[in-house]
Amino acid sequence: MSIGKIIVDLMDELRDSNEQKTVQKIRHFSISLEIFVSNFSELKHHLEIHNNPQVSLNLMSQKNRELLHQYQKEITRLLHNYIASTLSLIDHTRIHYRELYGQNDLFPDYQEKIDTHFKVHPLSNFIKDFRQYIQHFSMPSLSSRLHFQQGAPDFEISVRISVESLNKFSGWNSKSKEFIKSLGEDFDLLEVIIAHESHIKEFYEWFMSRQHIIHKSDYEKVNEIRNKIRNTEFGEFISQFIRKPKNIEEFESDLSKFYRKDELELLMSYKNKAERVQHILRLLKNEEIKNTEFENKVEELYK
Repeated sequence: MSIGKIIVDLMDELRDSNEQKTVQKIRHFSISLEIFVSNFSELKHHLEIHNNPQVSLNLMSQKNRELLHQYQKEITRLLHNYIASTLSLIDHTRIHYRELYGQNDLFPDYQEKIDTHFKVHPLSNFIKDFRQYIQHFSMPSLSSRLHFQQGAPDFEISVRISVESLNKFSGWNSKSKEFIKSLGEDFDLLEVIIAHESHIKEFYEWFMSRQHIIHKSDYEKVNEIRNKIRNTEFGEFISQFIRKPKNIEEFESDLSKFYRKDELELLMSYKNKAERVQHILRLLKNEEIKNTEFENKVEELYK
């Protein structure tokens, strides 16, 4: 059987395996988490720029009031994206759980964690209802507030949301109202989103960790087939080089297909041929396939 046919058969085996389908579902789900994280990072970054005293003094000057309003609108847009991605993530999690675990008992502790972490948690309920507020009632009205504290080295500035404006909405549940009541007249948007992101992060670190434990054998099976594919390709690379050696540039180009970016960056950092070949030989010692003739020809290439 040809090498090409062996590789194609292994790829078909990988594609059709239940283990690969499960791993792919988990990886696809992680996109929702990445979108949430990106939206948080972008919103946090813009709020921190706004809260920088040097920037804020410039923004709040009379001549730049329009610029401040434009910046507040941009923060509103980013807040909308963050809140929407939060609820998308939660909805996707529910569907993801149902698809993988709805008909089995592989993940028995999931629902209890959901109940304690989200259903009865005041901040989680507020963010859930805040999505309804933003998407179906009104965009929140933001304000920028300067605060001087005696003895502090500099003034503080923050983006605030008025509780009075929130209370015009009738869609808050009891837990959301409990959270809103704790805020006073208004609240610092940056403080709230940092607290919320930390709460979400705690849950998903647990959730993803549990999935990797539950599906340990699936990941092992997938990696086993991938290693077979990689070793078959690497063995063919060795055979071709022994039959027909290439120049250094061609050899390193082919070699790069089999190693991580950090391993290649270290290789490319060596300008001296002797150092480069020693690094390559170290990489080869970690391979399952050992071939002394190949290693000798590699050494000859770099002389």
